[in-house]
Amino acid sequence: MPLSSSHRAGQNLHTSTARFSDHEKLFQVGKWLIYGLLFINFGLYLSKDIVAAQHTINAQTTAMGWLTSFAASMDQFAWVALIFIYEFETYWMDDDFDNKIIEGIMTVFKLLFAAMILNTIVAYTSLVIELKDMTAIGSASSLCSMADQGLSFIRNLSYTSVTSDTCGAIAHAGEIFKYPKDPVLTDTAGLREDSWYRILDVVEAAAWFAILGLTELSVRLLDRGIYAGRLTMFEKYGKYICYLILIGVSCFWLAKTQYMYVWDEFLWIASFFLLEMNMSAWRSELAEKAAAQGEADGALDLSPA
Repeated sequence: MPLSSSHRAGQNLHTSTARFSDHEKLFQVGKWLIYGLLFINFGLYLSKDIVAAQHTINAQTTAMGWLTSFAASMDQFAWVALIFIYEFETYWMDDDFDNKIIEGIMTVFKLLFAAMILNTIVAYTSLVIELKDMTAIGSASSLCSMADQGLSFIRNLSYTSVTSDTCGAIAHAGEIFKYPKDPVLTDTAGLREDSWYRILDVVEAAAWFAILGLTELSVRLLDRGIYAGRLTMFEKYGKYICYLILIGVSCFWLAKTQYMYVWDEFLWIASFFLLEMNMSAWRSELAEKAAAQGEADGALDLSPA
């Protein structure tokens, strides 16, 4: 690596106390608070997937069905792991680090976790494709005739078991639809609403996957001492576009009172902002090093023969 971890954090190497300045300590506390919240966030998604799985998984569920049911929590786990790999790579790794085994292991894990994230996109896409097989199985008035058959009703991502006690209290209108692979029902408005959720899940996952690729590009460029140029501008503005997409998706979730997803988006954007700060300091140090080298070369040119 071209620079030490202290360079990447924008720290002064001239004194040991600078590395542990009050400002730096505060920044590190804030950083690890955000990273700690990511673990809690993973736990929330896992618990949400477990609750949903109680309504969507049965004896006929395939392996793909299991992966789809836990796609969100698997995605969260992969992202948490990647955040720590990139934190190590952009902040803690010294410039003289040259352990090919460790670097190889990091690359393998990056590919593994990227594959898990790609699986999430595939799972979400399969859920969108599944919508074309949705068929109406009755009118709204027939919901209670389907009670006590192990079915659940979904609306705004919330499940309610359809029983003789609950069917009359479930708000529904229009036609009743059954999901082709899950023992789950919804109504006309619920199908339209769920279609938007599923499509935006794919858009959001694809935007984050693009950010992952652009972040890897940033690290590879900096690792080679490249801190400016067309590729740097490409990854910079590419990320801006992706973040705008994510903010737009968050606005939809906010309108649907899905505050957990809005919080999740904020938390991940904050986490990647921390990585961007690491890389921004890295770029600044590369530029300073290049400027200093240029001045040194100029001084040599002016020296007497």
